[in-house]
Parts: sequence; C-alpha cells; structure tokens
Amino acid sequence: MKKAGEEDRERFEEALRKEAESKLSSFCRDCGIDKGGGTYLGDPAGMIGSIADDGGYDLVVMGARGLSYLQGIFIGSTTDTILRSSPCPVLIVH
Repeated sequence: MKKAGEEDRERFEEALRKEAESKLSSFCRDCGIDKGGGTYLGDPAGMIGSIADDGGYDLVVMGARGLSYLQGIFIGSTTDTILRSSPCPVLIVH
C-alpha cells in the first residue's frame, strides 16, 4: 500500500517528465537535430557519462553554473564531475 501523498507525487513527477520530453522534442525539431534526446532518471553526472560513452558521442556540452563552492567556484558539481570523468571532450559554456 502506498503512503498518503505518494500517488500525488508520482502523478506530478510523470507530468513533469512528459512536459520535459515534449519540450525537448520540440527543441530538437526546431533546431534540426536528427538524434533527439530523452529524459532519464538517476544521478545526472553518472547518466550523462554513461549516455556519452554508450552513444559514441564526440562532445559533451555543459553549462557552467557556479553553484557548488566545494566542487568549484566557476562550474557546478555535475559539470565538474563530467569534466573529470567524461569519455569524450567536454565544452563548458558560461
């Protein structure tokens, strides 16, 4: 039996996922990107690295956010992790 509110949370997360997939699909179509992406659940750095490795990509493009002081003043912790572990070159856009 699910806890009170768990079903609401699951419905909310599913609605967010569907909206993200719709916007991503529109973005790819508008930009003429043939290989559309998808939405994934999990550790962002681990998922990005795994997808880049499995997909044989040539480049990972990440934004610099500067949100984590301990892992880097100028880039966020996910970007920092990808920068250090990516199977391919990483372009950081600030």
